[in-house]
Amino acid sequence: MVTLQDAARGVADTLGGFGMFAITEAPSPADPDARRTLISTELVDEDRDPTAFNDYTVYAADGPLAGQQAAVRRDLFNGTAGRLTTSGQFSAAPTVGQVFEYHARLPRLRHFGEPGLRDILNQAAERLWFEDQLPFTQTASTRYPAPAWLTSDRQILHVLEGGSSGVNPAVSGRSASLVHDSTGAWLQLSSVPGGPFRVVTRRPHASWIKSGGTWQSSTSGLVDDDDELLADREALVTVATWLAYRALNRRSPDFELSPWKTEELRWELKASTFLQWHATTAQPLGAGGGGGGTAWAKSWRPG
Repeated sequence: MVTLQDAARGVADTLGGFGMFAITEAPSPADPDARRTLISTELVDEDRDPTAFNDYTVYAADGPLAGQQAAVRRDLFNGTAGRLTTSGQFSAAPTVGQVFEYHARLPRLRHFGEPGLRDILNQAAERLWFEDQLPFTQTASTRYPAPAWLTSDRQILHVLEGGSSGVNPAVSGRSASLVHDSTGAWLQLSSVPGGPFRVVTRRPHASWIKSGGTWQSSTSGLVDDDDELLADREALVTVATWLAYRALNRRSPDFELSPWKTEELRWELKASTFLQWHATTAQPLGAGGGGGGTAWAKSWRPG
């Protein structure tokens, strides 16, 4: 399990231009810029140019301002005093001990149409799946409501039936597929089940989130820094790093494209090892050997 905060810091550290500092001096209450002034001895560097933090954003990681973000004002970094000035105001003046993150590549939160690391991680969590068994009580029908996150036959593995105390249900001869009509999405069985059954599926990690200490279905993914999901940290950070470089590649002017494009392609290859599915709905995720899985990547196209 991994939290939004941990994953976001992992991606930011991989991209570079990321760091944290604690406020060591509160701005004067009489200062009209108190709500846009960040002072820390950790930022002191007398040789650092006033432009050193141009195009950065800062994000309050804890304390009363937790979750708030602002862009850094251009050309106003004071390395002698360890002082940053933001171009927008926080809801209150920073207090001593409060921790801030700074980001050079992508902001933590969406900023002026540019995706933030939270958006990127939720995109990655939508692409990473885990196995989930959906229990159903049989009726005389072959059609049952499908959850909102089930959008493709590719996510359906098989149907389990039978089982009792101490005995696991077995794979059924019945199959299931996803169908749509004017009333919504449905799981369509090939025949009427003989008793309770389960449909084994591949579920996106973004749809199952621990928020406020409780695991629950989610349509919004990771929102707060302490939200958790079941995804493996390495897989989540790797796929998110690829998506982050893709975002950087798309936003960069032509003369900067080459380095971002190179990194996007390099991380696309790494991410593809975590983004795999079989061509049929009958086999679990996997690649190579007897699994016959196909690694997915942005450049891959169906044959």
